[in-house]
Amino acid sequence: VYYQNDKNETECINIDLIKNGLANLTNYKIEEGNPSKEFDLMLKAEQEAKNNKIGLFSPKAPPLCTYSDLLSSGRTKKKEFINFLTGLSHLNCMVDFCFSANKFKLRIDEKQVFIPFGLIGVKSFTNDKNNSSLFQKYFKISHEFVVNTVLQRDGICDIVQADKVGNYFGNFIFEGKNFGTILIEKGLAVLNERSGDLGKNKYINEMREAEKKAQKAKIGLWEDEGVAK
Repeated sequence: VYYQNDKNETECINIDLIKNGLANLTNYKIEEGNPSKEFDLMLKAEQEAKNNKIGLFSPKAPPLCTYSDLLSSGRTKKKEFINFLTGLSHLNCMVDFCFSANKFKLRIDEKQVFIPFGLIGVKSFTNDKNNSSLFQKYFKISHEFVVNTVLQRDGICDIVQADKVGNYFGNFIFEGKNFGTILIEKGLAVLNERSGDLGKNKYINEMREAEKKAQKAKIGLWEDEGVAK
């Protein structure tokens, strides 16, 4: 697999992983077939990692990194984290799982936690067995979009509030844009004006404008009469 680095040079991920001691070169036998065209460079990269004693080849024990998974933790532990996390902003995070268009499992490395996170002021369909076929269709469309767009990708989150059972709500910024606004402008979600502390949301005005445009263009949820409401 190849990618363009910051200098617009073509780099091979296979070689990068091995060179940084993050992977081993598999044992290769002639009878197994043709090796990768990058085989010689991968051999060189592995020797370089060994010489530098980095990653897998480091004599030092790897640092322990334990995360608190607040989705499966007990009630007491969940409550302990509410005051600790609520109100924090500009946290680097990664989308570990997408439950729906507006509900994620986020990994926050700085705080070593996994949290259930909902986009504040944004409402979309969930995967509910009581959904009509039309509602389920929009769940699948919106869910597929978020999975293809943000799953296992990095972003920034602001934790505005939390409920009593440890669900967190706020904004998720992806590639410099508020993801809630992106969903609304594509007609994959609507603005939830009843959301608590909505007034604290600095993106409220742009989300309102995005909804007006989606409604006027009749895209997504607005294609079918009454679905958005």
